Amino acid sequence: MRNSVTKTIIAILVAVVTIVLTIAVILGTLFLIVFGGLYMWGRISRRRPEPGQQQPSNLASPTLPRTRREHTDAVTAVAFDPSGDWLASVSR
Repeated sequence: MRNSVTKTIIAILVAVVTIVLTIAVILGTLFLIVFGGLYMWGRISRRRPEPGQQQPSNLASPTLPRTRREHTDAVTAVAFDPSGDWLASVSR
């Protein structure tokens, strides 16, 4: 008799824990969907320019003045030298 009561209590505890974890996963997923969507909607809606204004090309990075020629050079090839140095071919 005692053995069946213990098994019943364990079965009830397993069922309750399973239900609680399932509800937690569902609520966590809904939380991520709702607040992730609100976050992305805020990012998208903030980037829209006001009527009559031009949108900046890249809001994430500030524009740096290009004062040296090297800043505009394009790297065309990269190789690893056996001495341990990186070699880059630059087009001018």
